[in-house]
Order: sequence, then structure tokens, then C-alpha cells
Amino acid sequence: MALFVIYGVQSCGKTHTAWLVYNLLKNAGKELEFLPDRAKPTFSEVLEEIRAQAASPKKIPGSDFRALFDYKGKKVAIMSAGDYLGNDIDDSNPYNKESWGYFKNNMHWAKINKVDHIICCSRLYKTSGGVRDYILENYREAVYRWYRKNEMAGADERVKEAQRIAIEVFTDIKENC
Repeated sequence: MALFVIYGVQSCGKTHTAWLVYNLLKNAGKELEFLPDRAKPTFSEVLEEIRAQAASPKKIPGSDFRALFDYKGKKVAIMSAGDYLGNDIDDSNPYNKESWGYFKNNMHWAKINKVDHIICCSRLYKTSGGVRDYILENYREAVYRWYRKNEMAGADERVKEAQRIAIEVFTDIKENC
């Protein structure tokens, strides 16, 4: 399993960047699973959301999601929910919709699905016990690459950075499948 981690401070655009990666994979692979049940924005719609978010930071909240793809015979998971570790994992029901937004549960879901590559989000600054610490303590050897998402003021800069990171993640996945 290889981890591709998009990390940064709260509200810096990690989820939007994950949506861009989702769109690239959606067009290149076969989608196997998706949560939550939400209208899936296109690549250009996500770019518009990023511009709107930069103009009015409280206007458009990020909508976390989880997706599973078959890409070139490998399973690739995208998990945007990287703010909260969650409680103990419920082995009896890893698909519990009440807990899918927690990082530990999503990692467990990925393990059950025998995922080869995981694209996930993580907050950069967090006290001990945060997602980033959890990754370092439990998955350090699995981390293929970290992508730092900066919080930028201008909409154009945010769009360019999100596109750059999304393309880098997709390219790394493409080259390692």
C-alpha cells in the first residue's frame, strides 16, 4: 500500500484538491464505490468552488467524500476526511455511514478492500493525537509522498496550486500502478 498525503492547515483547500484528483481518476479508471451521496462536481466546477472559497472563505464548505477506483488493475482510494481520527474502529460494520468521515475508519475500510494506493488528506498543525501523527506512527513506511497545500489569499493562486498538486498526485499514481 502506498499513501499519497495532501496536507495543510484547516480550510486551505485539501478537500478541493482531493476533488480534482477524484475527477482525474474518474475519467481514467472505473469507479467502484463513492460516499457520500452528493452531486459529484466536475473538474471545472471544483475550480469555480475554489475561486468562490478564496473570495468568501465561509461561503462554500468543503464536502468530504470517499471513493474507490480500479485503475490499471490496482485499487485506488481517495479519502478527503482527514481532520478527525475518530473513535475505535467498529469491525462489525466498516461501512457505517455514521462513521465513514473518520480517518481511522477510512483506513480500516481501505484495508478491508485491499487497496493498493491511498490518496488522503491530513491537517498539518494539530496537537498530539491528530491524523498526521497517526499516519507517522502507523503508516510511515507506506507514505509515498507528501503534498503540502498552502493557504493562499488569491483565487488564481489557489486554483493553480490545487491543479498542480492534483496533477502531481495523479501522475505519481499513474507511474506507480
